[in-house]
Amino acid sequence: MNLTHHAYFNLSGGKYDVQGHIVAIDADEYWDTNPEQIPTQARPVASTGMDFLQPKRIALGFATEESTIVSCGGYDHCFILNGDGLRPVGWAFEQTGGIVLEVMSDRPAMQFYTGNHLGDHKDSQGKSFGAHMGFCFETQSYPNQVNMPEIADQVMVTPNRPFNSTTVFKASVEGQA
Repeated sequence: MNLTHHAYFNLSGGKYDVQGHIVAIDADEYWDTNPEQIPTQARPVASTGMDFLQPKRIALGFATEESTIVSCGGYDHCFILNGDGLRPVGWAFEQTGGIVLEVMSDRPAMQFYTGNHLGDHKDSQGKSFGAHMGFCFETQSYPNQVNMPEIADQVMVTPNRPFNSTTVFKASVEGQA
């Protein structure tokens, strides 16, 4: 079982796309994928556009023109999270409003998606939003883990092995508790 949460966040309230958001992800590696987005191998984030160990603007990753980012039209990548148990795994900040989003999870991975394929839609007030107007922090097991013999049993649910998971999203304003 690989359940995830696919809520979109835009910490500017939709005033701007998310390329100006500053993001950090506690992961030394990410899953490289084939053209069908199936994970093929773990790769280090160091010295790549996938490196969010230190906070950086999403736009800086887009500007690298790395094939793994360009082929997706932005980020749609699974990061192999550091540590175990419930711990901080992701963070985002939008400077104009000072909004901070912190993510804690007990999951081993997190898909970071920058709304690359959002169509042109209008909200209830008629405001348009489309590609890159939201991002997702999707905590989860590894994609395709059921087909990885050495760790497939970790996603198998049985009466004696129920699925339990915790992810916490905490929003705040910088400088306020």
